[in-house]
Amino acid sequence: MPSKSGANQDSNTPPVVSLIAGGVAGAVEAGATYPFEFAKTRVQLRQEKGVPTPRNPFLVVRQVFRDEGVRAMYKGCSTLVIGSVGKDGIRFLGFDTIKNAFKDPETGTLSPIRNMLAGMGSGVAASIFAVTPTERIKTALIDDARHLKRFNSPTHAVRLIYAESGFLGLYRGFAGTTLKQAFATAFRMGTYNILKDYENTHQIPQTTATNFANGTVAGITTTYATQPFDCIKTRSQSAKEFSSHARILPLIVDKYAREQPNKPWASIQKSTNPSDGFQDVTYAAFANAINRAAWFVDSTLGKCQDSIFDTVSYMGKPDVRYFIMLVALIKTGYVPLFLSHRNSLDGQLGLLAQTRCKYFLYSTSIEVEGILDARAMRSLVVPELEGLLDEEAVPHYAYTKTVQEALNDPLLRLHTSGTTGLPKAITFRHGNLALFDFILHVPDLNGYETIEKSRSNGTRVYLGFPLFHAGGMILGVISSVYHGMTIVLADPDSPPTAATFSDIVDYGDINGAYVSPSALQDISKSSDAVEKLARLKFVLYGGATLKTSVGNTIRQKTRLINSWASTEVMCPVTHVVEAEDWEYVHVNPTYSGIEFRLADAEQGLYEAVAVRNPDVELARYQPPFWIYPQLTEWPTHDLFSKHHSKPNHWRHEGRSDDMIVLEFGHNFHPTYYETQILSKNPLIRAALIVGSGRPRLAVILELYERPSSPEEKHRLLKEIWPTVEECNHRATSSSQIGKEYVIFASAVKPFLRAGKGTVQRAATVELYKEEIDRLYTEGN
Repeated sequence: MPSKSGANQDSNTPPVVSLIAGGVAGAVEAGATYPFEFAKTRVQLRQEKGVPTPRNPFLVVRQVFRDEGVRAMYKGCSTLVIGSVGKDGIRFLGFDTIKNAFKDPETGTLSPIRNMLAGMGSGVAASIFAVTPTERIKTALIDDARHLKRFNSPTHAVRLIYAESGFLGLYRGFAGTTLKQAFATAFRMGTYNILKDYENTHQIPQTTATNFANGTVAGITTTYATQPFDCIKTRSQSAKEFSSHARILPLIVDKYAREQPNKPWASIQKSTNPSDGFQDVTYAAFANAINRAAWFVDSTLGKCQDSIFDTVSYMGKPDVRYFIMLVALIKTGYVPLFLSHRNSLDGQLGLLAQTRCKYFLYSTSIEVEGILDARAMRSLVVPELEGLLDEEAVPHYAYTKTVQEALNDPLLRLHTSGTTGLPKAITFRHGNLALFDFILHVPDLNGYETIEKSRSNGTRVYLGFPLFHAGGMILGVISSVYHGMTIVLADPDSPPTAATFSDIVDYGDINGAYVSPSALQDISKSSDAVEKLARLKFVLYGGATLKTSVGNTIRQKTRLINSWASTEVMCPVTHVVEAEDWEYVHVNPTYSGIEFRLADAEQGLYEAVAVRNPDVELARYQPPFWIYPQLTEWPTHDLFSKHHSKPNHWRHEGRSDDMIVLEFGHNFHPTYYETQILSKNPLIRAALIVGSGRPRLAVILELYERPSSPEEKHRLLKEIWPTVEECNHRATSSSQIGKEYVIFASAVKPFLRAGKGTVQRAATVELYKEEIDRLYTEGN
């Protein structure tokens, strides 16, 4: 029978023994019960994540074991074990310390209320020093393992959460965790010690079975009493980061202007002569110019009513006013529409009609009379760039929406090149840009980092894409505002040639470049420009296919990045490749949501289809579903072939809808022109427009009357030419067909046709490969 002194001795447990005993007990408990802890966390997140998860923890364990393997069930276990050692060590030490201070001197025991209070006190201490940060990491790891898989390890999770949310990010859910720990410790330690005191008082022997029964009763009581707090804690500590940490363009610019006003946002030429140097535009100057432009819009057009989002079109010189007007129009509640200078009049008017545009802004020296004569709109000339960048401060023009309010709002409208002869407007939302914050933290795939992360080492990057184009506008905003680089622009009147590139390298202090395939082709022909590539960390191209010979020349001097993109898909999550695989894109199937579906087994071609991820957080990484939130799939119509040995490596081979991509990146869809214009001429049996990877378009005409002499060809061309001109009238300036780019099909080489009578495009183009090559050689 234990004596009174024995009770006193037991209650005066040395602190070191309490710490060690608690730590060992916590580690054993965490390791033994972790699969059920894992299952519990998954169940608590089941509705929040929108993915089917059983309620029964045993079924969750079976599901995870079947789909993800046994290792998945222990994702975050090491973190919990470490936390449990600290948690239970601190809890035991704290409880015994408080117990020793407040015990009854006669019996060496605590009253039930004091037992509970001692437990709560030790629980709060454990939450502060051990539980909250380790539970935050453990919960994030379990949640992340389900789909996102951003975290490579517990230490990587700590670094990433700290980078995104700071020190407080590790203490997210502190209130729920502390309440849970306080009550859990109060009920567990209180119940356990009440039972122990009762047994000591009634001289019940302390056997292993008795202690096990005490612990079981205390554990069950604690679980039922604290489960609501545990669920709140888990929900608040999940891996979701997008909605809570997304950033919005106008708010980022204003924050930079406040906190880092002298940080360079862009750099522009001081004069038309690049040797005169470049002028950095700081965030203070950028924000001030935006405010000045916003007040200009407010005073002339008025502020747009909330949630109306009227369209304001802008056409200007290719200078930084595009970015200034973008943010200024967003601040004043409008949605900018940027029109390509290359569109035909019909194309411009079609876009203005689609977007119900009532306001048209433009800069001086831009020809807009035809547009304004054909469509009634209120038009204004925007201030000159020098006036907008004037150093005199203007009052701040506030953007008052929160991130949550703005994420799904329209951001801007760009347009496709047109798949039926006329371009189509595409509306981007703020979420389309915000997702690029998080792509920087996507984990490596097969040991390769993302393209976005790999190019983030560029501090000053030459932006060589047109600013009215998605490549120039979106890439310019992402690189500068979201990824912290400085974009460097050439003089607005300088063509994107090898000479321009050489000047930018010499005087613009760049270490990276975004250029079109046509510009790279020009650069490859200049030994001076090629040598200067060695000064750069990378060159990124996109928008069209790059000739193999050109790419091989470029990659010998610097890292060549192939950036596959489209207007709706933007830049899916892709990863770097080995230098020799530069023609391939390394697609991340989890984050991009891109599925490659067999389209042509004979040629080994697969169509890329964006499939909406059922995980609501992961779906936020998919640009098409910000643009079209009602859809579950978006077919890109892009065709790819597999790498012969490397997984997730795909080479772009063309378009499923016969889109022609000229060498400078302009897309042209020929079907409308072939079937609705050219083939309606009574002399023409069929027509095929060609030019993929070429500098301009050409057309092969199959006539009913085959020319038999040069004179006959000249006569027929003269008769047919008004029909070709009709195509040119509807097409952009970049998609014109010249008289010297017409091929007449030979009587001995008729167009190849399928059984149903349609022309087999690829086979017929291959049939006329020699004539096409000769035409472009002679044309050049």
